[in-house]
Amino acid sequence: MKREQLIINILLGLCICFGLLALTSYLSERMSHAKMAAPRSQKEKTDEKTSLADVIELNTPDTEKKEHHFFSEDGFIARFVPEKNPLQEQTPHKASDLESSVSDFTPQESPEAFQRFVQTYTFPLSWLNTYTPSAKGSHKSPDWTAVPDGLKTEVTFWKDIYARYTNQEVVIHDSKYLDIIYTTLNLGPLYSKTGISELQRENEIEDTIEDAKNKIRDSLKKLSSVTNARDLTPEEWTLWKLYKDINEENKFEAARTRVRAQAGLKNIFKEGLAASSAYLGEMENLFEQAGLPPELSRLVFVESLFNLNAHSSAGAKGVWQFMDGSAKFYNLKNNHLTDQRLDPILATKAAIKLLKDNFEMLGTWPTAINAYNAGRGRLREATQTLGTHDITRIIKEFKHTKFGFASRNFFPSFLAAYAICENYRDYFGNVEFSPVLSFDLVETDYNIKVPDASLLSAITLAEVKTLNPALKPKVFSGEYYLPMGFPLRLPKGKGEQFLKTIPKVPSSHRKDIVHKAKAGESLKGIAKTYGISEESLKHANKSLGKIQENQEIVIPRKFL
Repeated sequence: MKREQLIINILLGLCICFGLLALTSYLSERMSHAKMAAPRSQKEKTDEKTSLADVIELNTPDTEKKEHHFFSEDGFIARFVPEKNPLQEQTPHKASDLESSVSDFTPQESPEAFQRFVQTYTFPLSWLNTYTPSAKGSHKSPDWTAVPDGLKTEVTFWKDIYARYTNQEVVIHDSKYLDIIYTTLNLGPLYSKTGISELQRENEIEDTIEDAKNKIRDSLKKLSSVTNARDLTPEEWTLWKLYKDINEENKFEAARTRVRAQAGLKNIFKEGLAASSAYLGEMENLFEQAGLPPELSRLVFVESLFNLNAHSSAGAKGVWQFMDGSAKFYNLKNNHLTDQRLDPILATKAAIKLLKDNFEMLGTWPTAINAYNAGRGRLREATQTLGTHDITRIIKEFKHTKFGFASRNFFPSFLAAYAICENYRDYFGNVEFSPVLSFDLVETDYNIKVPDASLLSAITLAEVKTLNPALKPKVFSGEYYLPMGFPLRLPKGKGEQFLKTIPKVPSSHRKDIVHKAKAGESLKGIAKTYGISEESLKHANKSLGKIQENQEIVIPRKFL
């Protein structure tokens, strides 16, 4: 009996042990699944609370290449002077051997994969699209957008430049007294002249403008020395009357140094206003989310007339005209793949930070806006020198070699642009606004060549380029791979198809990237360049010792 009881106890003990082992294994597996699922769940929660700009900014590789490959661009656009020609069109990509090899590959659809990474966005409408100009109660402008009495002349001048004169008309004026207009040139015949090269046309236009300015300078010189009014021609007499209320010593001689030419911008302002509606509603939202007045978004019309490809001779780029140094300071990336200054949304986030910094230092929006052009250090110097934050006094009285025509006219031009936007029908009649941007945001599981994936998914390169203005030409030519996890905008409804067709791309077109090391490069530096971990590089490159010049380092297709 005791023996039977002992056997039963042993069997019960074994059952309990096996049961405990099974329970331990089950719990371990459950916890492992939970850990794997947690990042995705957290990401989904994060995505609900962050803006599109946050998603793109957080996932864009932070490369630090010293070799920058910029867009090939025609002409320059400086503040107050728009670009005549748009960015050169991208040469259509060639199918090469892809079309013939597609049938050799079987689609590997994985619904879980693409559903996790496709997010659909539709930007909101700007209040310009929903608000009837001049209607009461729809939108109340803040007090600081009211035109000060002392700046009415300047604001009127810029309203005329933005909404009266076209880019084929040039106003010759006094750069200090903007209500003194000497003449207006109609350059239409030169723009439509046939049988000449663009360089010849440009030279003829410059010569015509310079001749007109020199003629006025000569007349002012004569006025500075005339003793008898009877010696004046009718044109000189008219010129004299323009200055009859100016009480300055040697006023005509001084005026000779201030003869300036300004091209009109009416047609270009209207085009920019129409194009802006694709992004402007989202930009207004970003300002509001940051606790800043959304009216500040109108500053882009002063900076670039909402030309996405705007660039200045000084190197500023994009609708917010960021220089390379300030762009880097405000976390706009510029590397071999992308120049984020050209993305209106990411550049808006940077502009918001800059304007917020300006306001925190200077205390008023007029001075903060003016500092966007002149720099907050210069505006702080102006307020300390004059003992005031009054923008009119600063513009009229502050003297500094670096506070010239553009700096003095920046805030008045903003007030002019803002007033025109708010009442655009009074200036342009009906404006056909572009539709708001609507797109899918995807992240791929591979390093891919955009032309290949674009071809196979029946999405044109033009569509991808329009939605991703920050990507550089060598990405679209296929010279550079787009790395796994890069946030790519695609036409709405085409994100899933894009991701499903990527496995069709021949492996030779989505292979690992090979980096040729330069002298002095380290594993850490290379990893940072491609936005991956050192462990990923070590895993993909076995027996990796000290990096040698020209050594080939494999950049893994799937980052670990």
